[in-house]
Amino acid sequence: MFSSPWSPGQTRQGRPGRRVWSVTVFMAVAALSGCHTHTVPPPNPAPSATTATAAVTPSPKPTSAPPEGRVRIPASDPDSATEVAESFVVAYWSYDARSDTADSRTERIRPYATSALLTQEQGARPPSAEWSRAQENDELVQITEPRAYRDPSAPEPNDLMTMLLIEGTRTITTGDGERSEPLPTQVLSLVNHDGAWYVNEFLR
Repeated sequence: MFSSPWSPGQTRQGRPGRRVWSVTVFMAVAALSGCHTHTVPPPNPAPSATTATAAVTPSPKPTSAPPEGRVRIPASDPDSATEVAESFVVAYWSYDARSDTADSRTERIRPYATSALLTQEQGARPPSAEWSRAQENDELVQITEPRAYRDPSAPEPNDLMTMLLIEGTRTITTGDGERSEPLPTQVLSLVNHDGAWYVNEFLR
């Protein structure tokens, strides 16, 4: 089985069975995102509200363009939570060992992530040995055919928050050829800010 040198903060499992979503967890995430007020928080909240609304703040614009490479990310409509989720997953799990730097993943997910999630990912680095192996093999990993959908057992979404499952195919290309395998099911929480959707966090 393919082992990616890019590892997220928490282990991703293969496709799980039917999930039992906790309303308590959903409400807790909603509270963290500032959604319990049923209003979109202002871009520049008062100091007392900074912590509560930090999660729904869009990530800052990049100061420089991400490096050119072979990774291709599908275009998405910010108004569509499913399209944003699909683009995020492609940006998060795809990489080009030929041209990527330690910050490439962060720059790829920036258009689709909240400031809080981006801050978490800025510390992520691939293990040196694994990344060296990927570079030696001129490895390209491209996520294709992403498909986002809502789990029927999840709480009903609203205009400010939703949770989605995303599936896809992971294609690994090296000097030895190409192979494909299913991408383990991803579970994402998204929040809406000024009419645009952003990924706020991964959920198990």
